[in-house]
Amino acid sequence: MPDSGGAGRTRGGLGIRADYRNISDDPMQFLSEAEQSNPGHAPQGLGGGLPGTSASIVLIRQDGEETPLPAKGQHVAAPGEVVSLRASGGAGYGDPALRPREAVEADLRSGRITARAARDHYISLRRIADGRAAGASRAYPRTR
Repeated sequence: MPDSGGAGRTRGGLGIRADYRNISDDPMQFLSEAEQSNPGHAPQGLGGGLPGTSASIVLIRQDGEETPLPAKGQHVAAPGEVVSLRASGGAGYGDPALRPREAVEADLRSGRITARAARDHYISLRRIADGRAAGASRAYPRTR
């Protein structure tokens, strides 16, 4: 899932998403129990890295409206609705400003991060994410 891994010199691993559509003609009852769903307990970054996202369970209605569900409980999905399980993303390690520009560009191209995340967290690509320049330079010199 884009932007689920915390920003850092080493970006956190992305969370995964599994969607289950009710293809029957009847309402589907299901139980949920998601771990790591409390935002206060999201994976914490180290050495200046940012936290990853917390896990969640979302009911997606036929019109596309997304309704967050409690992490634990009994729920019902109407015919055609989707139960979306979203695992937490890993935390970032190190200062995001020190992530190599090439790595951020690769993350953008592959859809691992959005232009907004590049602009908000990675100094090296603020101008690229804003669409102002293709050859943006770092705000600070790269350290090795």
